[in-house]
Amino acid sequence: MAVLGSILFKRTLKQFLDCDDLESAKGAALVEKLRHSSRDSLEHLIHVIPETSGVHQALLTEICLENAKGSSEELFLNSLESDATKIRSTAASILSKSEQINPSKLFKKLHESDVSQTEVIDILAFQRERLKPEQIITNALKLDKAHAEQLLKLAPESLLPLDLEVLHIEPESIGSPSVKILLLRYFCQVDQPAVAQQIGKFLNDDNKTIVIEALKAFKSLPVKFDASVLLPHIESMSDVEREMAIEVLKTQADAELVPKLAPWTCGKSDEIRQIFIRLFVKYVTPEGLEQFFKLLEKQEWW
Repeated sequence: MAVLGSILFKRTLKQFLDCDDLESAKGAALVEKLRHSSRDSLEHLIHVIPETSGVHQALLTEICLENAKGSSEELFLNSLESDATKIRSTAASILSKSEQINPSKLFKKLHESDVSQTEVIDILAFQRERLKPEQIITNALKLDKAHAEQLLKLAPESLLPLDLEVLHIEPESIGSPSVKILLLRYFCQVDQPAVAQQIGKFLNDDNKTIVIEALKAFKSLPVKFDASVLLPHIESMSDVEREMAIEVLKTQADAELVPKLAPWTCGKSDEIRQIFIRLFVKYVTPEGLEQFFKLLEKQEWW
């Protein structure tokens, strides 16, 4: 039966390709017949589509799109491994137009050796508004520099919020400065206070350009955040870095932040002490004063 079905399908397909007027009753009937019999012959269609053009190609592509779901989507995904460029391009075109393909399957495909990572990322780009940012980042950090950059550029275009609870980043394991910069430039657009903790991880970087980029990210954050993440680094910063950090601290200073300044009001730098004391006086509350003294008591010389 399967062989007979294949023969009948190929006969219908030939009649379809030979038909010059697909809007005629005969043409419409052939299109409808193909729609109902194509599910078991999708692999054949993938090979035929590159050899067609115009309305014929558009209709065959549409039929494939209608079937790009469930077990059939694996056929299109596996076609990305084809040695024939036309086959890969056809499969990629269909996958990029489908809203039914699970992005997780595409991300998994991204790490298989027999596929073009560029082609897979191009397909993902068509779904960028529906991709999870944390999934983009996690997968990008497993790729080489060029493909990591290509994938990371999709993150700002996602309409989904970044799930910081499942995102685990170790900046020291990221070899490319440009990848770090792309991450920081994405983080500074995230409207979540907790993203400051992710940005703060880059303040330890040996590359001073990355440290400056992290400080710029803090300055650009569109949300109020706990700037105390800057404090452990303040005394070891260069003059330029410290100036930027203090600017961020002044901007973010409030009754919750100033008690945390206590250890640095008895530090080695007169300049930092004076600035922090002025901030403390400006924003301190009775509750904050009590917390300030508790932290101050922990200092050895106090």
